[in-house]
Amino acid sequence: MTKPPLWPAHLHHFCLNTPQIDVVVPWYETHMEMDSEKLADGAVWLSGRQRNIVFRPAGEKAIGYVAYALADADQLARLDVDLAAKDVARSDIRSPVFADGQISILDTDGKCIVFGLPLRAETDTPDRLPGRLQHLGICTTDMDSLIAFFTGMIGFRASDIVKNDDGGVSACFLRSDHEHHDLALFAASSSR
Repeated sequence: MTKPPLWPAHLHHFCLNTPQIDVVVPWYETHMEMDSEKLADGAVWLSGRQRNIVFRPAGEKAIGYVAYALADADQLARLDVDLAAKDVARSDIRSPVFADGQISILDTDGKCIVFGLPLRAETDTPDRLPGRLQHLGICTTDMDSLIAFFTGMIGFRASDIVKNDDGGVSACFLRSDHEHHDLALFAASSSR
């Protein structure tokens, strides 16, 4: 089986919009032992060796974007060509944690997914609190469309699909590298 241009990619960080940035940032600094860096747009980048989160001030809680790191500029260019050929909707959202040239797209629920190259390379320095960002869960009202988008348009592979008693899909675990999953989709009454 030929690998799609997405492969391999790993979940690098995500952005959460929050009305309580002054509460969540100190909590992550203290309890998750993450370093913080204020960004130009008022957002805060929290980082550990293998985990990154961006918090952006906003009126309501929501996912701002989900960001996947690719191996190099050649892979990023191949993915860009592939997504353009499939006419995948683009977004103007950019991650301050990725270098210029990143690709931002919109999924079928309107969530932004960013692909790019990290500004900072991971180091071998031991982390104060070991643990990396492994996966993220997204709720949707339209599992079939979202699964088709991520697998057919982007190049994720389904690792597991969970069905309810009626045969409808209640959860789908997707991967973009060798791990079991880095993105989980859950059927819900609202998309979030």
